[in-house]
Amino acid sequence: MKEMHVWQLSSAPQKHYSDKQITAAHTIGEALADADDRDTIHIWGDGDPNGPLRYKENIKLNNRGLRLIGHEFPIIDGGGSGRTITCLEDDDLLQTLWGLEVVNGATDEDGGTTGS
Repeated sequence: MKEMHVWQLSSAPQKHYSDKQITAAHTIGEALADADDRDTIHIWGDGDPNGPLRYKENIKLNNRGLRLIGHEFPIIDGGGSGRTITCLEDDDLLQTLWGLEVVNGATDEDGGTTGS
């Protein structure tokens, strides 16, 4: 299990995204693509003088037992185009989401998040 970081202001994103200041991924999707089962992804929201950083993404977690942990109030913004976060229920690995604001999901039901 590895610890990865997502921060839009990192200077040189590199796979494994192991350091917030230098190698962190710019998007949650980049970190998810490199994640293994049961990894932890730290999503950072600080650094913007106008408020928390907003990650404009729609993500699928695919039940890999991932932990997405928000620091400094990051926002995941679905942009009104589908569910912001989808958790697929294919196996018994649980997802953990903590410290994240999820906004602007658009579906006929369930708002911005769902588990199937």
